[in-house]
Amino acid sequence: MKKINIGFLGNIYFDTRTFNLYKSLKDSEHEVKFIGYDWLTENFKSIREDSIKITKLNKRISIIFYLYFFVSQLIDFLKIKTDIYVSSDFYSLPASVIAAKLKHAKVYYDSREIYTELPALENRPVLKKIFMTIEKFFIKKVEVVFTTGEMDSEYLERLFNINNTCLLRNLPLMAKEIKPVDYYKLYTLPSDSTVILYQGIIVHGRGIETIFRAVAKDETIYLVIVGGGEDIEYYKSLTYKMNINQRVIFAGKIPQTELLNYTAGAFAGLSLIDNISINNKYALPNKLFEYIMSGVPVIVSDLIQMEKVVDKYEIGAVIKESNEDELLAKLSQWKGNKELYNNLKENCLKASKELNWDNEFSKIKVLFN
Repeated sequence: MKKINIGFLGNIYFDTRTFNLYKSLKDSEHEVKFIGYDWLTENFKSIREDSIKITKLNKRISIIFYLYFFVSQLIDFLKIKTDIYVSSDFYSLPASVIAAKLKHAKVYYDSREIYTELPALENRPVLKKIFMTIEKFFIKKVEVVFTTGEMDSEYLERLFNINNTCLLRNLPLMAKEIKPVDYYKLYTLPSDSTVILYQGIIVHGRGIETIFRAVAKDETIYLVIVGGGEDIEYYKSLTYKMNINQRVIFAGKIPQTELLNYTAGAFAGLSLIDNISINNKYALPNKLFEYIMSGVPVIVSDLIQMEKVVDKYEIGAVIKESNEDELLAKLSQWKGNKELYNNLKENCLKASKELNWDNEFSKIKVLFN
């Protein structure tokens, strides 16, 4: 049994990846602690439990925010006795490495994004250089770098001249029972309407505006958005400007224990990520696999890794980036061809028996022994 600490700039109860890792390590009888910091969840209050600590942060001036976060996290890390520090994102990497060196512990880095190529850095060369310098220095000091896709591994190994990456895709836990939420009853929707779903972080570059344009063109479509993020107010405002606010529902953040029930209530799950950065180009998000686990056919943009999954398992459709007309055409096709649609649903459920966290974690479990 190992003592393991997971550090994260986020909330474990609203993040599939950290939640699943924490649960799997616990089930493997390790002594696991989670130390996180939440600055996005509305009305959130800090949590102090035996193995989970989540501190509420207030984001104001960015540099002050990150310095305060770093110092607070490092102090928290140094207070505990740990065999393995898991940095669950780039932001927790410096404190994890420093604490591990002082505590003579191992460090595993979960590179869930290609952080140096985040869309938010595209027009901020100075900040991008800072990210690059920090990651290049600290990534050399970790034992294992987890990535969410094969192309992410290849890119990071070339970029930083490393050879210790390990694939750990964003797959959901195998669902024992899913009770689909009845959106028609919950939100009093017309019985002849079609409910489509976007779930995940609400930020620019995730294809949300493409979906909005589709909703604007077809009054029978209702969009449910599950999740939160920095740009949520922008998109709420945009629904009013586009006169679709009555048909776009912001359902908020849903706890991991309930998430798949909300996923399963939709007609189609969308992952229309814009190809505006290398990070986005290689995207293989957890929402794609959550749709599959819930038996919901998917519609994705033509990005390399997502397209490969959709084509291999025949669980949905691939459309051109930023093309709302193709999105509407696919939805119309599925509504008009029940046999095709039901086959896609069946293929999702078949694929979920392979594409689940239980299988994925079993491949890397030995690293924590």
